[in-house]
Amino acid sequence: MRETDVDRPSRQGVELLELRNNPAFRLKIIAFVIAIFNALLFQSYLAEKQKTGASSVLRKISLGSSLVLWSGILVLGRAIAYV
Repeated sequence: MRETDVDRPSRQGVELLELRNNPAFRLKIIAFVIAIFNALLFQSYLAEKQKTGASSVLRKISLGSSLVLWSGILVLGRAIAYV
């Protein structure tokens, strides 16, 4: 039987539900939420403090955590297929 365009969306929905159980996907989503929170924190709080020259350590921590989180998101995105 030939696959039609009507059958394709329903099968993709099933594949998305299967992703929910993938541990790499879950870790990627958690890292993504933390990275977004980190970016919002940097934009709202640390960028204002940059004008005064205060909180240099917090900016470095935010930068380092951002690099680690986004690198982890890339690696976990590739790991989804292997887990």
